[in-house]
Amino acid sequence: MAKNPFTRKKLIEEIDSYFSDEESVKSFAGLALHLGVDSDGLSELFADKRFGDVLARAGTHIEKDIVENGLRGRYNATMSSFLLKTVFGYSEKPEQAADVKVEMADELKKYAV
Repeated sequence: MAKNPFTRKKLIEEIDSYFSDEESVKSFAGLALHLGVDSDGLSELFADKRFGDVLARAGTHIEKDIVENGLRGRYNATMSSFLLKTVFGYSEKPEQAADVKVEMADELKKYAV
């Protein structure tokens, strides 16, 4: 993206416009097309300190859309699960805690049962 055509206000307006259409499936690719940029251009906007938080919020909106529509059955559950895992870092089971070794001080051992 040679020259960034967005001000912060204009980017927020465009993102709000994208999410106001409740019928379309939301995605980063769809957002990029709506903004008139390609995937690399969207990545550049994410990297721009002026816009990173705005686009992170848009990503959260996309995540919410996938979760809610997956649960409601509007989106294919398998595909929703796949996207949430690969794009948003979800997992099916919690991370296992590392093994922890606890040693008791000698003076406390006399109180151990």
